[in-house]
Amino acid sequence: MELCIHIITRKQAKELGMKTYFAGKECKNGHICENYTSGRQCIICHGSYGESYYNKHKQEKLHYEKITRKQMKDIKKTIEFNIEPPKVTTRKAAAEKGLTTYLTGHPCPNGHNAERYTITARCIICSKEDYKARKVVDADKIKQRRTKYRAKNAGKIAYHDRVRKGMQRKAKPIWYEDNDVNLLYEEAKNLSKEGMKYVVDHIIPIMHPLVCGLHCLANLRVLSFHENAVKGNTFDSDDPVFYHPHHYVFQIE
Repeated sequence: MELCIHIITRKQAKELGMKTYFAGKECKNGHICENYTSGRQCIICHGSYGESYYNKHKQEKLHYEKITRKQMKDIKKTIEFNIEPPKVTTRKAAAEKGLTTYLTGHPCPNGHNAERYTITARCIICSKEDYKARKVVDADKIKQRRTKYRAKNAGKIAYHDRVRKGMQRKAKPIWYEDNDVNLLYEEAKNLSKEGMKYVVDHIIPIMHPLVCGLHCLANLRVLSFHENAVKGNTFDSDDPVFYHPHHYVFQIE
């Protein structure tokens, strides 16, 4: 049995609501077959292009699969899931390549087997711990600098506050517990009267490059101002609170 295909124009195929049509002419690659009504492309050319594109980019495609907590700890704070571990090299070689960090393969004087900054040759973990210690010792100086900065950049801070409030409105679910959340803010206000300042913290940040936590009771907690400032715009994926069954997170693509 022979298949009979009638020659028809693209305009007629559109009027009839057909997805493909046969013009009876060769395409630019010499194929005599049907064409797509939407884009005029030959069916054979379209299929071969899709196959060639997939073969070219299949190595670059990320495959997101279920991962364990240990794997989550290794890949948090990054978008890439297939990152090669840093190679052991010298500081001089790292400087020649323009790298900001390098790995010696030997522990630092404090026993940290981590990367080191190329500029200072100091261990990254030691540098972060020293920075946190300086923030506690020089708290008064930091407070003065912060007050001076806020006075100088009042417009910038006001703009950031507006953006954050807008994100809170977008992250507010339909089941938002208005009364319970207000009680949480009242608790932070009452604790602040005792001397130390307390704030309400989003466990999973609402302004993060990877995720957007919801503005709801399950994602809120009371922390001291200092603890909230140290935490910043980060979250610990190994924290048991992160795996709370009532936590809802949107993945930002």
